[in-house]
Amino acid sequence: MKIKALLLVAVLGALLPLLNGCQPGTPGTLIPNQAPESRIVVAPMPNANQDHYLSPEVMFRVQWFGFDPDGQIVGYWLKVDADSVWTTRGDSAISFKAFETDPNHPVKTVPLPHSISVAAVDDAGAMDPSPATRSFQATNSIPAITEFVSEFLNGSLVGAGISFSITYNDSNPSGIFTRLWIDNQPVTDWDSRTKFQFCAMSDPTILSAIDLGLTTPVSISLLPAGNHTLTLRVMDWGGAVSDSVARTITVVDTVKPALESITSTYSGLDYYPDGSVFYADEAPTIFSLAGSAASYYGDVEAFRYRLVGQNDSMAWSSWGASSFDTLGLPAGAYRFEAQCRDWAGVVSDVSSYSMQIVEPTFSGSASIKVAVIDETRDGNSRPGSPSDAQCDSTWRVILGYDTTSWVTSQGWIVSELDYTTHKINDISYISPLNLFDKSVVIWHADDKAELNLKTAVQNKRLLSEYLDRGGRLFLCGWDVGENFGADTDSLAFSANSFAGKYLRILGGKRSNDKSFAGTIAVGGYPALNNDPAKMPPAWNAKLEKCWIFYPAHRTETIAAWNGVPFDSMGCAMKNFSPLNRWRTITCGFPIYFLADSGSQPFVRKAIAELVAP
Repeated sequence: MKIKALLLVAVLGALLPLLNGCQPGTPGTLIPNQAPESRIVVAPMPNANQDHYLSPEVMFRVQWFGFDPDGQIVGYWLKVDADSVWTTRGDSAISFKAFETDPNHPVKTVPLPHSISVAAVDDAGAMDPSPATRSFQATNSIPAITEFVSEFLNGSLVGAGISFSITYNDSNPSGIFTRLWIDNQPVTDWDSRTKFQFCAMSDPTILSAIDLGLTTPVSISLLPAGNHTLTLRVMDWGGAVSDSVARTITVVDTVKPALESITSTYSGLDYYPDGSVFYADEAPTIFSLAGSAASYYGDVEAFRYRLVGQNDSMAWSSWGASSFDTLGLPAGAYRFEAQCRDWAGVVSDVSSYSMQIVEPTFSGSASIKVAVIDETRDGNSRPGSPSDAQCDSTWRVILGYDTTSWVTSQGWIVSELDYTTHKINDISYISPLNLFDKSVVIWHADDKAELNLKTAVQNKRLLSEYLDRGGRLFLCGWDVGENFGADTDSLAFSANSFAGKYLRILGGKRSNDKSFAGTIAVGGYPALNNDPAKMPPAWNAKLEKCWIFYPAHRTETIAAWNGVPFDSMGCAMKNFSPLNRWRTITCGFPIYFLADSGSQPFVRKAIAELVAP
């Protein structure tokens, strides 16, 4: 037993040193802690010349790892040039300075030496005694300003609120900062924006307008009047600075912007040339403005407006956009006033747009007012080519009034409008102001010229609006049907066309030879005969380009063609449908060339029926 005990003690004595040797770092141990190793796996190639930036989004990508044979890696000491940092990551994106100009290559910089080293550290605190190292050189191209972008040239006279921008080139692009000097003094910090705006920075509304822009420029306080030099440079993310680009200007403080135009629509339609329009319920009114400061290389920043009515006016609006809309303006005369201002806060003169919203008054009026609209071309007064004066004289006889009283024997109050001379800006027109109080409109082209209802779409719109409000229309002249379709001898009209809707005519045919000699009496209307004295002998007392019509439901014939080629076919129609607010009479021939003995009772009966309750 004693021998066995001695042997156990001997074995334990032999193992004890081994067990004590398992403690790491203990002097005299048999198995010491092993230091970790480091490796760089992604980095610029050793001893290479490397562009400062590989792309606008990517810097130098560096990756590394460590290995510990008897423990775990807990982190790394990463050293970039002279700066060290502790990290637990295994990769990073690193940029390097490279901004010393190469004297032999003005658009390049001298390659600068750089180094990266990585030393892994294990869980026992041991660090790689031989860190992984990568040495290389970095180069960086110097950026260049390629263009000073502005409306003004070197030496220009400008206003205080100008703007400009630059474009640049960087052969190894990264990011760019821009800086502005004025008269050799820096006025901005290095900024990533490339557009600059001089503005009234004391006005918060102007500053807020800049902040709301899609591309916010660098805001700069206004320059005083006088000569100035603007100097710009760009610098890339590597610190390389471009050469300067300069421009000289002379700021003047005596200029202001101009409000160039005011346009408006009412219920989606343009006003007539005199600024009038028929009233419509809850109609939207939209105003659009345009201004300019181009004469001094400025820009218009904002607009303001007010609406002045007959009895009141609104206060000036806040400065804002170039359009304004309102809903449901009542009938009356208005003046829309507006101004614009530039970025310097300089305000234009007031410009105005006058308009009149007209409400018809002919419905239910005790007096009957008749407008005679003469669309003749003022001929040479010879047979077949009557002058305006001759046509006017004929219609005065037909209706029974003179230019002293303008009242017919029936009590109708007559006014005459010569379409060819009733002009604004050399444009012939008739407007709601001419028709709003007229119970009946007689629209004729009795000279050998067509009615101006096809090419002047505005006239067709006017008559449509007038009839929609309960108007009464008597239409006659040369080639009437051609105004509502193509220039052909046979036409068909759709239900929604002017002829189909308001005249209630399905179609018609035209005689191109001189065959119209007069009409046959129909429906209580007298027969009509041509007056040979008003025609040259070669016409044989007959007219060309006259029409017969095909009436729609509820349209009645009041005159029929007398003779070939359309014998007894209707050539004058009336539409008095109770389903419509309007009434119309359409004659396919000119009244002037008829004998007064027939045309007088014919027209007077027509007018009396048009205005009858």
